[in-house]
Amino acid sequence: MKRKSNKKAWEALKQPMSDYLIQAGWFETAKYDNGTPIGGIAAVQNYGATINQNITEKQRKFLMLLGIFLKKTTTTLHIVIPPTHFMENCQNKNKEKWKELIKKAWAAVFLGKIEPDKAMEKVGGVIERDLLREITDGNYPPDKPLTVKAKLLKYKDQKTEGDLNKRLSGRAIMTNALSHKVEKI
Repeated sequence: MKRKSNKKAWEALKQPMSDYLIQAGWFETAKYDNGTPIGGIAAVQNYGATINQNITEKQRKFLMLLGIFLKKTTTTLHIVIPPTHFMENCQNKNKEKWKELIKKAWAAVFLGKIEPDKAMEKVGGVIERDLLREITDGNYPPDKPLTVKAKLLKYKDQKTEGDLNKRLSGRAIMTNALSHKVEKI
């Protein structure tokens, strides 16, 4: 019996998996209405931050609504945003699954069942969904009562998603902007 040639499988063997870069997260075009990059805010939520911000009289009044009473001489507010580490948690929970998924996807490419770009695109979709699940279902400490009050005031006339006591919840702009991309490098 003569063996049949499989050109797709041969092409897949010639093109290694390492030729692909799979990314999930927030890219350059993902911005809030005011132009702030969503990826930057996601990084602050993930890693935490300490912010020293000069405050205006309008901001002082807003803080008073929250129950924060400042001296008239206070001009700088010291804000601490604790880290959530949702990106690392997602990666640590899923990296072995993703490795296996990539191996299976590449095996399907080798067998001629799927094109390499489409196989890696499917893997990117799984990584994106896992990151979304980590953000929405992750077990993180609740926001502090003042943060919850601020959310309630800020979002009082807007649609919100999830429990506003929970970290990373609000108007779902960050989660709705989450995406993935696959690049051939």
